[in-house]
Amino acid sequence: MKQLMRRFKNFYNNSNFIVKNLIRLALILTPIILVVELIFFRLEISIEKEYKIGQTIIQSIESLVGDRKLNGM
Repeated sequence: MKQLMRRFKNFYNNSNFIVKNLIRLALILTPIILVVELIFFRLEISIEKEYKIGQTIIQSIESLVGDRKLNGM
């Protein structure tokens, strides 16, 4: 692990301005994206929209699969 960190540090120090900023951006945005995904997953957002499959009109996804909730976190 130390060798991997050393290699990354050398890569980072030898990189140009654009690559350094892309690495910083990735390090900042990754945890933010994970938290937002977790929030949306926990809220179990249901989209109230009509779906048309062939001639059948379905009011929402819940009407097709039922009201399923995930238990286990």
